[in-house]
This record gives sequence, C-alpha cells and structure tokens, in this order.
Amino acid sequence: SAFEGAYVKEPQVGKHDWVASFDLNSLYPHLLMQYNISPETLIEPSNYTSEMREIISQGVSVDKLLEKKINTDNLSDVALTPNGQFFRTDAQGFLPKMMAAMYEDRKIYKKKALAAKQELENEKDSSKRFTIEKRIARYNNLQLAKKVCLNSAYGAMGNEFFRFFDLRIALAVTMSGQLSIRWIEKKLNEYMNNLLKMDADYVIASDTDSIYLNLGPLVEKVYPSTQEPQKVISFMDKICEDKIQPYIDKSYQELADYVHAYEQKMQMKREALADKAIWTAKKRYIMNVYNNEGVQYAEPNLKVMGLEMVKSSTPEFIRGKMEEIIKLMMSGTEEQVQQFIVKFKEEFRKLPAEDVSFPRGIRGIKKYSDPVTLYTKGTPIHVKGAIIYNHTLKQKGLTKKYQTINDGEKIKFTYLKAPNPFKDTVISFPVKLPKEFDLDQYIDYDMQFEKAFLEPIKVVLDCMGWYVEKQSTLEDFFA
Repeated sequence: SAFEGAYVKEPQVGKHDWVASFDLNSLYPHLLMQYNISPETLIEPSNYTSEMREIISQGVSVDKLLEKKINTDNLSDVALTPNGQFFRTDAQGFLPKMMAAMYEDRKIYKKKALAAKQELENEKDSSKRFTIEKRIARYNNLQLAKKVCLNSAYGAMGNEFFRFFDLRIALAVTMSGQLSIRWIEKKLNEYMNNLLKMDADYVIASDTDSIYLNLGPLVEKVYPSTQEPQKVISFMDKICEDKIQPYIDKSYQELADYVHAYEQKMQMKREALADKAIWTAKKRYIMNVYNNEGVQYAEPNLKVMGLEMVKSSTPEFIRGKMEEIIKLMMSGTEEQVQQFIVKFKEEFRKLPAEDVSFPRGIRGIKKYSDPVTLYTKGTPIHVKGAIIYNHTLKQKGLTKKYQTINDGEKIKFTYLKAPNPFKDTVISFPVKLPKEFDLDQYIDYDMQFEKAFLEPIKVVLDCMGWYVEKQSTLEDFFA
C-alpha cells in the first residue's frame, strides 16, 4: 500500500558517545514540491516519450536510483520518482505551490518558538519565564497546526474518498522519501570514512526523515581525553554547521539533478547534539541532549523515543523514577545504577496500590463476561480485573458507595499474590482500591516492580552490557 514506503534502518543497538541527529524538514510536503507532484502534472503512460519508455523498461526502483543504475540523461521537462512515475516540470503544480506557501508560514512560527526557547534558557526570573513559556506554547501550537495541514496533503492523496485520490501519487511520495533518507545515509558514511580513513558504518540509525550520526571517532581524535562535554558539543556544532551541513546540501543537489527534479527541496538540518545515546531497537532510543536545533541547554535534556518512561501505560510515579535512573546511566557507573534499583525497590514496597498499578483504558467488559465462570478464556488481564471488581462490589453490597467499571473508562490494575480471598491474580479499580476489599497485604509488589520498572530498564541495561544487580564471581566465592 501507499503507507508502507517509509524506511527505517536497523539501528546499531547499544550505547554511543557523541551523536548528532539530522532531520529533513517537512519531508512529504517538500517531496511534493521537489518532484512537482500534483494531479495535473502526473504524466499518463499513453503520453510517455521514447526516453521515458526506455527508463521504465530498465525497472525503476529505490535501489537502482540509489546506485545510479538508471540513465536519466535524456529526460527533459519531467521528474522521475522511484515508483516509476513521471511528473511535468515545465510549470509548477497547484499542490506544490500550496505546500510552499503553507511551509513559509510554518517557518515563521517555528523560528519564533526556537528564539523564545533560547531566551527561556537564559532567563532566571520566574515571572518572566512564565511569560516566555506562554509565548513558546503559542508559537508551537501555530507551527504544529501548519504542520498538520501540510502533512494532510499526502494522506489525502492516499485516501480513496478524496477527489484527487491517486495511489501512484501517494507511492511517489513515500518511495521518494525512502530514496532521500537512504541517499544521505550512504553519502554521510562515505564522507566520514574518507575523513577518518576508516571503513565503518557511522550512521547509527535512520528512519522516515531522520539520521543519527556517530561523531565519536572524530571527537576522540580531536579531544582524546576531554572531561568538558560543553566544549565537545561546541566543536560538534561547528563541524555540523561548517562541514557536514554543506556536504548534505551538495549531496541532495546531486540527487535532484539526477532525477531531474523541479527544484531541490530536501532541507536537512542538524537537530540534536548528545554526549551519550542508547539504542534498544528501531525507533526506541534515549539521547542525552546538550543542544537542540541551535538551542543550547544549561543542563542536558533527555530525549526519549518509544520507551516505557514516555508511555501513558506506565504508572506516573514510576515514569519519574525511570527518568532518574536513565540520567544516572548517562553520567554514573553500573554500581550506582544497581544501588539505585535496590533503594527504589525498598521505596516501591511502601507505596499505595494506586501509585504502583498500571493505567489502562477499558473495553470489552460485556464481551468477556460469563455468568458461570465470571470471565471467558483469553480475557485481557485488565478487563479480567474489572470484571472481578464489579462482581465483588455486588457481592459485598458496595454498588451504592462505589461506581462499577464501564467500557470507555480509565482504570488501573495490579497483580495479586496467591493465595488471596479473590482466588485470582489481578484486580482493577477506577481511582482507589476500596478498603472493604482488604487487599493491601495481597498486592504483589515484586511482580509489579518487575513488570512496571525492572523489565523496561533491563532492556536498556542489556544494550549497555550492564546488569540490574551485582554479579557474583569466583573471586567473591573465595574471598
């Protein structure tokens, strides 16, 4: 389908030092502009020239264009996209023209938001900071509104109910995006290998519109033993601005010339600079960011993608602790992390059930209920807990004091130790666990700690080669 064209590189799992990320600004709208993709500029097969038919006969694909295996020298007034479509370039299409105007509006507000963020970093007065924060929120809302409108154009082209729906156009966008990100990944690896005289893969990860570049080997050559991260970040900033950015622009111009684009519109800018970053899987990473889009932070900020600490399904209190331990992973030692886990586990056991339980949305109470067995086989655990909760309220005559759980509501659930009066392993509840249930002593804090905190953290520690607890050795045995 048109929605399967995005590219995500298998990342180099583990911990990396000195990482820079680069992001393609408004990728899909800019692809519409670059290739002049519009309903009235798409050339139908019946109108192909002999040069176009020759190109099609070679089997156009992202891989072939990436390696320049398609000869495009004889094309005139048309752009070629990786799905083998041609778009006129003798006049700008209405869709790219609209995208260009909307993007310029977005740029204005995004620039104002970034300037205000830097102002906030330098302002110490709390009353002035509050005013600046409101300004940042306003500018962000305005630029996000423009972003949503820009991105909706591609989505509309892939929607069969849209007036100008055309799957060829939707595929032209996604596959051109795939070519763009793979093109720069290849070029940056070539650049870094030429610079450092090594044969390595310096692009740690890449996805639809971003790449993450390992500058560690370069930093080690220039600053072999520095203890000043701000100094290295300034060096990385300068290298990205003065060397890598011009190379990226030149590389994308080469691509635009090769496919005979209407204009070169791939605008890849440096985003984050981090002293440390950890990848656990595709689109699952943590970066300790010192500078983001030119905004220099007084203290590093964590950028987290796809991990439990940013998921609403993780208890709020635990999300805060996850952030603390991640910061410790970035700046501390394995032993300090292990000590943190031991201390937090002791604290965790003293928390009320409401703080350690998993938040969820509820669906399917009627579907999974059974008059004989209470719930059917295969009932999701949080739904099972809700059915048990409602049944217990009725049994204990508490339906007038506490509301039953209904579909569409937000609930929490927690594991129970066996044996317990409910003869089951879970209980759900809306806001607070009723005291009349008398379940405090049966909350399975060990299971909750394992599932809610330890398992997600272990995924990160495994990538670093660290353990959640100290490992015994033969030396310890004979000590």
